[in-house]
Amino acid sequence: MIRLREVCDDHVSRTTVTGVAPIPRKVPPLVADALVALRAALEHTLFAEIEYHHGAPLEEKAARLVEMPAGHSYEKFQD
Repeated sequence: MIRLREVCDDHVSRTTVTGVAPIPRKVPPLVADALVALRAALEHTLFAEIEYHHGAPLEEKAARLVEMPAGHSYEKFQD
C-alpha cells in the first residue's frame, strides 16, 4: 500500500508519497514462479517456431543458441 498526500502550492497541486507498506512475503516467490513459467513458455514457442520453419528437429548446437537458460549471474548466463 502506498500512502499519498496532496500538497497545495499557489496554483499547483502536488502529490507526495508519505509511506510505503512492505511487500507481503508471498509475493516475491509467486512473481519468480510466474517469470520462470513465462521464460519456459517463450523458449518452447521459439523452439516450436524454428523447428516448424526448419522442417526438422534442431541439432544440439543450434538448440543451444535458442535456449534461454536461467542463471544466477551475468557471467553464468553468458556461459
